[in-house]
Amino acid sequence: MTCGAEEAAMQYLKITLITLLVVLNVVLTPVNAKNDQKVAVDRHRSALISEGAVLVAGYNENNIFGNIISNLYGFVEYGQFDNAISIAMQGGRLAVLTNNGRLSLQGVEFEYMTLIANDVIDFALSSRYLLILHDSGVLTRIALEQAPASVLSSPPPTTAIHLEGGENNIALITESGLLYLDDRFVADNVDMFAVGQSATLYKTRLGKVYLLDNISLVSTQLAFGTDIVNLSVGAEYLYIHYQDGRVLAKDTRNNSKLTAMKQLWGLESIQASNTHALARKGADVYAWGQNHFGQFGQLTKPYVDIERMTYTATLVE
Repeated sequence: MTCGAEEAAMQYLKITLITLLVVLNVVLTPVNAKNDQKVAVDRHRSALISEGAVLVAGYNENNIFGNIISNLYGFVEYGQFDNAISIAMQGGRLAVLTNNGRLSLQGVEFEYMTLIANDVIDFALSSRYLLILHDSGVLTRIALEQAPASVLSSPPPTTAIHLEGGENNIALITESGLLYLDDRFVADNVDMFAVGQSATLYKTRLGKVYLLDNISLVSTQLAFGTDIVNLSVGAEYLYIHYQDGRVLAKDTRNNSKLTAMKQLWGLESIQASNTHALARKGADVYAWGQNHFGQFGQLTKPYVDIERMTYTATLVE
């Protein structure tokens, strides 16, 4: 395909998607969005929410942060949000959800921050599609890699209560505890899960924790505990968070065992790419890994051991 044809196809993709989404933007009554992801990472870039504002730093590939500069070596406040509650980055795109249910998308095929829907209570983003849970309980799946783009109604169940996306997959859980990965049933009696690049971690109501291969759907039990409070999966590692502050970690690329990580003690959730990680502990954000593009808000050294982040943001109109 020639360069001109590619540009025309991308423009058609953007116009078609926006046209298809017009029907989603007719609800005028604010809703109470419930997704609560305050930090997000992608390769060589970071995003976080601070007091309702969206702060971004690092590699601005695919215009994911808009027409600012090529790379951001300090955090930039972007999008003029003052009530953001959740963010996600996958496949060269940044999604932002506000507390009144407005979901916006920026990045590949989206030159500017584009309103997708305004009745959203939860969403999940992968590199292939965006899944939206509307206030009415209806699920909408938007294919992002097709030209023209398409809005697909998702199959049952429509009783979804939480969605989460990884690089290649999206999982959801229903009111009755049924876990689905994309359109495939995984397990029942589930109350907690996290989706990674190649694996999904989930916990049953009985306290059993399983590692699921995202392709084969083969599950292996890893742990047991009624005091497990959260699960996190990155591109290369998974983490199990306990009520007393313990964090156990495992490399998903081999058969290593779960190991208690003293340096991660007390961290409540972790978002990790294959280059770096951000973690929450109360109102604080901790970071570690590669910092070649200033994805930690400052370009002081190329690699950072785990440390509490300090940052100031520059406002970009």
